[in-house]
Amino acid sequence: MDKTENVNQTKPYVIVLNSTILFMLAYVFVYIFPLFASEYMATSSGIEIRFSNYIIEYLTPNDSPLWTKDNIINIFAVGPAITFFFGFFFWYIAYGLRTTAGLFKLFFTWAYVVSFQLTFGGLIAGIATLDGLLFVFNWSGLSPALALILGIISAFVLFFMGRAARSSFMRAAYSRDWLILPKAQIIFKLRTIYLPYFIGSVLLFLVGFPARTPYVFIQAASLLILFFPTMAYFNSDTIRISKRKDAQQIAIGFIILFVFFFSILTFYVKL
Repeated sequence: MDKTENVNQTKPYVIVLNSTILFMLAYVFVYIFPLFASEYMATSSGIEIRFSNYIIEYLTPNDSPLWTKDNIINIFAVGPAITFFFGFFFWYIAYGLRTTAGLFKLFFTWAYVVSFQLTFGGLIAGIATLDGLLFVFNWSGLSPALALILGIISAFVLFFMGRAARSSFMRAAYSRDWLILPKAQIIFKLRTIYLPYFIGSVLLFLVGFPARTPYVFIQAASLLILFFPTMAYFNSDTIRISKRKDAQQIAIGFIILFVFFFSILTFYVKL
């Protein structure tokens, strides 16, 4: 690695801290909209709900006539539909920013990664725990075998999205020096992807976001499927990186945004 470039002169903890904040911000930001949409669908259908640790608990008895086929599909399908849309929308933005430098590119990368995790990881978790989107399949008349096939397809989708995410994360580098050698890539991925995911997940877990349920754990663990292809070496000659020699600073603005969105969410669910 060429020392004259000083590899952005950025201390390792700054890189880890920034990516951790961006991961948590993306998670909270993407999580809010499906939650509110499901709440709206439920309340507009007369279904009584309450929030418990950032998830919706349905108080209307299962044998209530309010639980019609249309209501069940609308309530439990609107969230995955939104995150599915978010996934491609944020991927499109991240791809459009591929030749620019800065943390916005990394934020939108985390945003589409989290969106696909909540969509396809949620489907896998639903099949494993008989929860979530599985209700939609059951009430749509789909067989359990077809639901299982969709779960397997979801795992493959996460894997192939990991291949796209590898390129997106690589483009978030401030200098090609981080990507030339395999050892340099390992260090870069550790500081930009794996440590931020682990630290961010632990921090969110400690504050109870979201609820500590088997469904949530399996959904969170599904991101490991997406991360697996990012471990492979990536030829940096195939991507364009806007070199930045100035030191990367702690992303104060993104920290403020995270505190803002998380405070709004916490205040809302505790009303």
